[in-house]
Amino acid sequence: MAGLKSHLVLILTSDYGENSMVLPSQDFNHCIAKVFIDGKPQYLELTDNNMPYKAIPTSLENATALDIPNKWVKKVNNGIYRLANIDHTPTVVENQVEYILGETEHSLKIRSITNGSINSGYAAIFKESNYEVVKKNMSDDFKNRITEDFTLDSIHNIEYDLRSPAIKYISELTINEKIEEIGSMKVFRIPAVSNAYNTTIIEDDKRHFPIEYLLYENADVYKSTYVVKLGETGRFVEIPENATLGFKEHSFEITYALEKINELHIKIEAKTAKDRITTNEYSAFKSYVKSVLDAKQQLIGFKKIKKEVNEFLRELKQVKNIKTVTSDFLVFF
Repeated sequence: MAGLKSHLVLILTSDYGENSMVLPSQDFNHCIAKVFIDGKPQYLELTDNNMPYKAIPTSLENATALDIPNKWVKKVNNGIYRLANIDHTPTVVENQVEYILGETEHSLKIRSITNGSINSGYAAIFKESNYEVVKKNMSDDFKNRITEDFTLDSIHNIEYDLRSPAIKYISELTINEKIEEIGSMKVFRIPAVSNAYNTTIIEDDKRHFPIEYLLYENADVYKSTYVVKLGETGRFVEIPENATLGFKEHSFEITYALEKINELHIKIEAKTAKDRITTNEYSAFKSYVKSVLDAKQQLIGFKKIKKEVNEFLRELKQVKNIKTVTSDFLVFF
């Protein structure tokens, strides 16, 4: 290892460090390496060739560890300890989305950037040389995220290098959904390309056992930005309120900004924590998750502008000192 001092570490992943272990023991089920770089320990996964440097799978977070000394490293931690707050690359999932609404088909273009342990799965997909296999695997991945009926048209601009901490790619999809109507207003929800929370974890009315959140989450941060565009004759008339929510180390924020009468920008950021949710905390946690899911499912409304009104607005925008025309102004129409 280029002259770096290192030694093996035995791991027990099954109890996430919550239960004590009596040594000697044969209960360890995994092994990793601890390498010292500039005098600081760095834990490395040995069994996954696709795992980026400094990334660790969730199975190692808070796992029980036992250092194994060798002739190069004789001074190690005494006894078992937990892999808590160790130095690693956080898992961040970022999606930059352009959503163009049509009548029954809508264009969804997603620029994705992923960092951390989640890259292992995507690296395994993108190493495949057969494009149709890559496309099929990514279509399956989107089916686990997007509830709307869709067609994956293409995957391109793939940037993958095992030495890089990030994987980047662009996906182009067609959403096959008819937009609902309420009177003269059309309403829709944005497709959820990232799912920090879901209903599975809050199905019970009451918990008799704590929630090991590590079993439900594989990312630390989700970031999504949407640019939602209507046609030239469309105008947004119903925009949800911004929302900021939190529970302990968990947080969620969604904001809306009307850039043009027919262009809406949305930002979503969720930060998750892998800490255990106790039975006493479950009620507050459930309330938080329900509020997050409600915030993500808010309806957005728009109307069609008559052709003559649209031409009038174009002329109005050319008038000096008028930079934009808001939806408030358009309430007359």
